[in-house]
Amino acid sequence: MLPEKKGMSGTQAGETASRGALRRTELSDAMFGSVQRR
Repeated sequence: MLPEKKGMSGTQAGETASRGALRRTELSDAMFGSVQRR
């Protein structure tokens, strides 16, 4: 249980969370855009 490993795992988790948020925003934007276009 090294602090370095904890930091790395934390960074990876943060990156995954940010990526998930970006994907969610992109999907929501695409859906709203298609609805507005209609």
